[in-house]
Amino acid sequence: MEYVKYMWHNIVSFTSYINTFKFMDECPRKEKTLLIIHGKLYDLTNFRHPGGDILLDSNGTDATNIFYSTHPQYVWKMIDTKEFQTSYLHDDNKIDTIQKRLNKCGNYVYDCDFYKECKKLVENHLKKRSITYGTYFDNCIIGTWTSFWLALCGYTYSTMIYYEGCISSCILLGITWAMGNFNLMHISMHGGICNNKYIKPFLDSTYTVFSGSATPRWIEKHNHIHHGHINTIKDADKHASPFLRLHPHQDRRWWYKYQHIYFPLLAFVNTLSNQFTHLKYMMKETKDNGKLREVQVNRYYLSFSLWICLAYLYPMYSFGVYKGICSSLLFQMVGSVWATYNIVINHIFEQSHTSSESYQCSFAKMQIASSCNHYSGSMIMTFLTGGLNHQ
Repeated sequence: MEYVKYMWHNIVSFTSYINTFKFMDECPRKEKTLLIIHGKLYDLTNFRHPGGDILLDSNGTDATNIFYSTHPQYVWKMIDTKEFQTSYLHDDNKIDTIQKRLNKCGNYVYDCDFYKECKKLVENHLKKRSITYGTYFDNCIIGTWTSFWLALCGYTYSTMIYYEGCISSCILLGITWAMGNFNLMHISMHGGICNNKYIKPFLDSTYTVFSGSATPRWIEKHNHIHHGHINTIKDADKHASPFLRLHPHQDRRWWYKYQHIYFPLLAFVNTLSNQFTHLKYMMKETKDNGKLREVQVNRYYLSFSLWICLAYLYPMYSFGVYKGICSSLLFQMVGSVWATYNIVINHIFEQSHTSSESYQCSFAKMQIASSCNHYSGSMIMTFLTGGLNHQ
């Protein structure tokens, strides 16, 4: 059981999949790829990235937090080499351009001694595991875990249809699809399952298939803004509503003492509204070569169409319009509450730090100071939370 606990505890550190980085000039990427890493602007259009087009999800942004959190230290050193700097450092490294993007995506320090020590501990542990269990052992665990959740999500949906949307089947479906998002989409979009150009986009799209929300919107709000401003005033995950007090530093209001009563309703409304606001975002936002590149947009519309069919049309066709809509709303409400509580209990506690200046802006120290573990030795909780009980 210890190996599964470890896998999820270090979910953003699956560096064993990254074998090598190669320079290339003969096969340039079609899309112009510009990224900021540690205050420098790079043109990576001609760079052969082991993760493939996942690089484009951060195109045009400050990718510092994603780079440092998902790569081993030898890659950190690689980008500072003369060869890499000569090949990929962009000519336009104006201070105002860099600072504008830093303000939006965060400005933590990643190469501090504490974070290096953490990364070294993880890398050494992965090497020992590879020697002890073999190269593909962890890959098999991840593959089995992922396949199980895909099968379980399909089974609970079939059960809901078979029993014509009875209350228990809808509750089970809501919980399963909510946790399917954490065990499939969330991990995949952090690069923790695989970087295969066919499998990863499929797993990323489960966010839309299971909730109706847009994957590109998640990439912006979660991967960039949330992880760029963990638990600070700029963290959209923690300061998204005037109706909830999710931070000890937020001003107190009289209605907050009742939030445990109306919180489930707000979570449900948020899920429903996301389906419309995210659709509006995808339709109106300017298309680019990054997270809103053509293939991503088309993938969203395909996944959203599947969500409409699964969540609304097929239930209404199978057991009537009224009962079909009620069943759909019930499983979405249950899933919303389950998912939101799952996020809140891992990030919100009285001692959480909310200042981006804390600990000399150290990313690793802020991560520890702004999150917590619960039931860290329990395989059941690891299963039910998608590993979020190990923060």
